[in-house]
Amino acid sequence: MVETEKLEIIIEKCHIIKKFAPLPDSVLGYYTYENGYYIILINQCIKNNEVLYRTVLAEEIGHYRTTIGDITPRRYMCYKDRLEIDKKELAALNWAKDFLI
Repeated sequence: MVETEKLEIIIEKCHIIKKFAPLPDSVLGYYTYENGYYIILINQCIKNNEVLYRTVLAEEIGHYRTTIGDITPRRYMCYKDRLEIDKKELAALNWAKDFLI
């Protein structure tokens, strides 16, 4: 398995800002691009869980590598839009899986 340090190197080389933040319990990580900055937020509750932290970080980097645009789920979305978000989530998760394994 890939060490967390390799993920941190990717973040540094790609100029991604990573912060721990108090996110809702159901949100372990969040990737966004705002005002010219790539940002990854990690739920502070997983800070001390190395395996989960590495997995979530890899998936969020997967969004950086595979996703264009805002894919934040909205409360009232049509089914088609929800499917598109699910496809992009799967692409990021597959990138993380391939990278970590």
